[in-house]
Amino acid sequence: ALVANTRQRLREFGMTGEQVEELARTGDAQSRLTIYAPQGGTVIEKMAVEGNYVQAGDPIYRIAELSTVWLMLKLFPEDASRIRFGQ
Repeated sequence: ALVANTRQRLREFGMTGEQVEELARTGDAQSRLTIYAPQGGTVIEKMAVEGNYVQAGDPIYRIAELSTVWLMLKLFPEDASRIRFGQ
């Protein structure tokens, strides 16, 4: 039960299943760990730098999903021919 709980806790901290299995297989803890975001998007703010101590729940990055962006603009008639739907 202790091993199962520890594996689950590592996943909750942001490790992938493959990373947990690699740790179990090698028994060697790495000094650096790649943490994957739970969502895709574009980083708009970096709140931590290398060497900072972060606790569980501390934000490290702000990520925005920018697949759709609304734009409000003044469009002059002579420029209208250059604008296409979906640009």
